[in-house]
Amino acid sequence: MGPQFFQTVMGRAFYEGTVPRIAKSLASIATELKRQNDLKEQELGLTEKTDVKKIADEFLGLGG
Repeated sequence: MGPQFFQTVMGRAFYEGTVPRIAKSLASIATELKRQNDLKEQELGLTEKTDVKKIADEFLGLGG
């Protein structure tokens, strides 16, 4: 049957090059998304953030 994908030149390039680049890109996207969310929360202000949480809690049946 021939070599497994990871045993081929293309497979090795994929696992040693492409996969690490994808992981690094995903980490960068996650960091920027968190930064964007933090900035949006600052923009909305604490009162509105509290109101949004209250509405979400009520919607989910967590409100008191």
